[in-house]
Amino acid sequence: MLWRYNQHYFDDLNAVNSSERTEWHLSLLERWVADNKPGSGFAWDPYPTSLRIVNWIKWSYAGNQLPATCLQSLAVQVRF
Repeated sequence: MLWRYNQHYFDDLNAVNSSERTEWHLSLLERWVADNKPGSGFAWDPYPTSLRIVNWIKWSYAGNQLPATCLQSLAVQVRF
């Protein structure tokens, strides 16, 4: 279960040299939204959701732009 949780944290968004992987990150973000419907599976357990929210926001504040679908998902995640 811990491995599954780690898959949904998005820690790599804010890792060392993460700016070298921006296009890949954008692809992962959009795929995550498409593949993880609100409230379903490990992705939406409280702990991975809370870490993902923080990581997405930190990434955005670092000068990256979340796609519109991800911004909408982020709002849903925060309300969830």
